Amino acid sequence: MQPKEISAKEAFTLIEREDMGIIDVREPAEHTASHINHSL
Repeated sequence: MQPKEISAKEAFTLIEREDMGIIDVREPAEHTASHINHSL
């Protein structure tokens, strides 16, 4: 399965509809410095 690129606007719409989530794969220190609300 190939990843699909979507715009920020499309991502926001999907997140708002709860049709997708965000997984933050950065290191803990990076996440502590800055992160997207509600990311896992």
